[in-house]
Amino acid sequence: MDLSRIPLYWGVIITVILYVGIALWAVLRPKEYIYEGAPNKARWRDLRIWAVVLAGIQILIHIVWGGK
Repeated sequence: MDLSRIPLYWGVIITVILYVGIALWAVLRPKEYIYEGAPNKARWRDLRIWAVVLAGIQILIHIVWGGK
């Protein structure tokens, strides 16, 4: 199997799909699960938001600089 024939953008596509999947998984977690053990339910403690933001940053990085 010669991987040199596969274009580099396929790696970017697969990576972006994985990050979108991680973000969707995080968004679908129940609110009680997200705030478990938190001292309060402040909006900034919602890990779903952080997961989506960080996945978005990673997607942007891979789209801009990936596959070159």
